[in-house]
Amino acid sequence: MRIALIHEGMAWGLPVLLRGRGSRPFSSADAVMAGRLSTPLAAR
Repeated sequence: MRIALIHEGMAWGLPVLLRGRGSRPFSSADAVMAGRLSTPLAAR
């Protein structure tokens, strides 16, 4: 899952979250949570 970290209209970073082989895929809830965290993470 890729998450764009954008603060004040500028891209700050693009972390990539990976799961190991045999792990469950990211869910819709995981994507929603990542989206909610992206702005506060970028502001740090």
